Amino acid sequence: MNRVHIICIHGTDSLSETQISAISKTVSSERRRRAESYLHRTDRNNCLVAEFLLLTALYEKYGIRYLPRVCNGIYGKPYFTDPAFGCFNISHSGDNVCCALADSCIGVDIQNGISSPESLFSIAMSQNEIEQIRASSDPKIISAVYWSRKEAYIKYLANGIDEKIKQYDFSAFKASCFSYRGLHFFTEMTENYALSCCSVRNDFTLRQITAEQLTERYQMLLCGN
Repeated sequence: MNRVHIICIHGTDSLSETQISAISKTVSSERRRRAESYLHRTDRNNCLVAEFLLLTALYEKYGIRYLPRVCNGIYGKPYFTDPAFGCFNISHSGDNVCCALADSCIGVDIQNGISSPESLFSIAMSQNEIEQIRASSDPKIISAVYWSRKEAYIKYLANGIDEKIKQYDFSAFKASCFSYRGLHFFTEMTENYALSCCSVRNDFTLRQITAEQLTERYQMLLCGN
């Protein structure tokens, strides 16, 4: 598996109780407990859907219907203890969830439009990025683009967010695919969100599915059809 495979779903708030109940039966007991700890329905749904997307990606690539053992690094980045299953990363924002799977280290992030871009200026944005955001006709989305790229890069590095985040300047990159600091990036931007992925690979595939398509993915995972 040389490509970086990204799966994204939008509208987890629209999932029915029947769909959520079905999904919860496929994920790990630890994931179910984590989901139950959230107060808001969106957060509970996202927690369950994130692992469900990972499970379906693993089935499609490796033919397995279980989650390999997962541990967390020093800054919380999860990884498979068995390297045979490659690397993964997940992210969610609002009612959007994405999962990335590859044979080497990756970082992925999805970010809804940021309602108050100025709140990030002093802590996360370079001067060039600030100028681009201020000049943009849609500062909420441009802010989300820069933030998602920074998060994807930081998650790839797995060293946590620190003051260096302002030094990561993505203002010069307008294309959806580009290289930065020896790594490859992919960005998908819509009027509502931005999704970015970082990898040593330069071959990205993005598949977007709807809430309605989750039912058939459930059947595929459950029955192998």
